[in-house]
Amino acid sequence: MLLEQIQLVSQRLIRHRCNSTQGNHGTILSKKSRAIQPLPLIVISQRNFKLSGGLGNNRKDFSERKILGYSMEELFNIVAEVEKYKHFVPYCLNSVVTSQTSAKRFTADLTIGFPPLLVENYTASFMLTSPTLVKSVYIRGNLFNHLETIWKFSPGPSGDPKSCTFDFYMSFEFRSLLHTQLSQMFFDNVVNKITDAFSVEAKRRYGPPSITNEYV
Repeated sequence: MLLEQIQLVSQRLIRHRCNSTQGNHGTILSKKSRAIQPLPLIVISQRNFKLSGGLGNNRKDFSERKILGYSMEELFNIVAEVEKYKHFVPYCLNSVVTSQTSAKRFTADLTIGFPPLLVENYTASFMLTSPTLVKSVYIRGNLFNHLETIWKFSPGPSGDPKSCTFDFYMSFEFRSLLHTQLSQMFFDNVVNKITDAFSVEAKRRYGPPSITNEYV
């Protein structure tokens, strides 16, 4: 289980930090690239997870492009309904819209974590441009120094109205060295599960996708 792996690594890292009197704790573990198998509901053309900048920079970027068998409007509506994240997004324990300045802008409080190891609350602002863009920017909390998430929707292949190109981008930096080191090993897997959850939710709401298992 992912939670058990994180707990084990956390314990080892904590012991290491307690027992060490010298050393460079800024060492970043590299992640070997691995082949991605096609998922049954989506077409994957690109998926990247990397460390940004040079030494001492712990900011990371994740990007992904998929062709999904659902319309731009259908997927936009799923991503824009932040209050429903707690019902289908992995590791999201709660999601509440706290203020809304317009139909295109609002603020939400989200709770994420792996109870009982890690549970954190943070506040983010959301900007909507229907049906092409949802952007979220971290405002405050204890977990991150920086977090920005962008969902983009554009027409699918051959202009099929029941498909779209889905681009996902996330840039983040943890405050804690422990969380930073854990993210090198687990965060790409966590983000993969989160993005895939939107495809599963689309199938639950709208039925089977219009296209499956076709590479662009």
